[in-house]
Amino acid sequence: MKRKKILLVEDDDEIREALYEALEYAGYDVITAYNGKNALDILIELSKEKRPNLIVLDWMMPVMDGPLFIKTIESDYNAVFGQIPIILISALSSPVLTVGKAPAAFFKKPIILDELFSKIKTLVK
Repeated sequence: MKRKKILLVEDDDEIREALYEALEYAGYDVITAYNGKNALDILIELSKEKRPNLIVLDWMMPVMDGPLFIKTIESDYNAVFGQIPIILISALSSPVLTVGKAPAAFFKKPIILDELFSKIKTLVK
């Protein structure tokens, strides 16, 4: 069976590496990005067959944060990337969503991996 792909967007090196390893161990192919701009560049470069089935997106990042990434996807790339579900992660207990597209889920850091994996399984089939 073909492994599902996840784009992990996280600016903290330690968190990104830990989530990368956990997701790979759980059976996913993981592409990493260190901010929203880097993630957008990666998405644009990937062929349709190599695009992720899910995006795990940090809320607060330099250069382009999670809300701006979502807004950019919605306004400029909705036809191409609009169907990819997004899971938001943040150190904030409940970030204020000022963007149109509601994320598929929200997880507060530190993330309970069993809960994250359970949600991913419902979104990536």
